[in-house]
Amino acid sequence: MTIRLQQSVGGYTDDGLYKVEVNAAGDPVGVYKGNGLRFPTVESAYGYGLDLALRWTAVRDFRVIDLDGNVCELGSPGP
Repeated sequence: MTIRLQQSVGGYTDDGLYKVEVNAAGDPVGVYKGNGLRFPTVESAYGYGLDLALRWTAVRDFRVIDLDGNVCELGSPGP
């Protein structure tokens, strides 16, 4: 499993809502799926994603995105 944390493209939104998407076994590489859960910070979303990756055996990768669809980096200062 690879945990990718990338610079956001276009910066973060200021509404403080982030979501987790996973790429699981059986999904094509690069295809991520999420659910309706939202988190107030990048760190809390990352913690949830890491917890999923440790509990689910099928998770190959996960990412945290803001509501604009930008992939977020843990600890990034933003724009």
